[in-house]
Amino acid sequence: MEQGSDETIKMQQPPILCTGLSKAAITKACNELGESDERKAEALAELRELITTGCREENLASKYKDSTDIYLLRFLRTKKYNVERSYKQLTDHERFLKKHKFLERVDNKFARQRVAKCQPGLLTQRDDEGHVVFMFKMKDWDPNDVSFSDVVATYIYIFDKLLDSEETQVHGVKIIMNLQGYSLKQMLGVGLSEYKQMVDMLQGSVPFRFKGVYLINQPAIFVQTFNLIKVFLSEKLRSRIHVYGKDLSGFFKHFPEQTIPSDFGGKAPEYDGLSAANALLS
Repeated sequence: MEQGSDETIKMQQPPILCTGLSKAAITKACNELGESDERKAEALAELRELITTGCREENLASKYKDSTDIYLLRFLRTKKYNVERSYKQLTDHERFLKKHKFLERVDNKFARQRVAKCQPGLLTQRDDEGHVVFMFKMKDWDPNDVSFSDVVATYIYIFDKLLDSEETQVHGVKIIMNLQGYSLKQMLGVGLSEYKQMVDMLQGSVPFRFKGVYLINQPAIFVQTFNLIKVFLSEKLRSRIHVYGKDLSGFFKHFPEQTIPSDFGGKAPEYDGLSAANALLS
């Protein structure tokens, strides 16, 4: 494809909730995931067979037997069409949800409140490469009002909505965390088990393509927290964590300044939580 065509595709990213696949997503799915119509059909049939024969002991066969192709593709695309690994992720995902009862603690109203406060929020437009971009504003988060576990539950609730869009299944997700205002109260308000929930979410317990987390404006106290978290991180996940502090020159190599809200150091208007909530959660 000619360069000019690539740039046009980038300028015309689909909305964060959409149906079907753009030309850019079809190309990426082929190149990065090994996706083709034939492989897709084969893998879906194989995964359905594993669900039918392998989930009986865990009482999952009845739950997943009528799942749509688009739902099952979130697992296959995350694992690049390795059916055995996709099946394992499906069962791991189910255990993860049951263990922590995430989706029992979040409803649409609660999620809207969190998105409005940017805990977490998200940009209402995809970035130039098609990613959905989450944002988290640390200074306004009070762990006594909303636990970190409930924050993780909100991420998972929103992921479930976003992954109905094949575009998001293919391109994946990035997270920007503005750690300005991170305090001792927030540090002490989160236990290691809650941090582990977030790490597990990013490392495969939820079926999405995680493409990176970008930490900005972190104070010195956050170094202690990060050192605690690092013991849980795989090498792959560590390589996708980018830390910038107050010097955002490197950060803006990943995100054009004009697309980032001013309260995150960019040139766009301040984060509009109501617009974000309306774009995602009616």
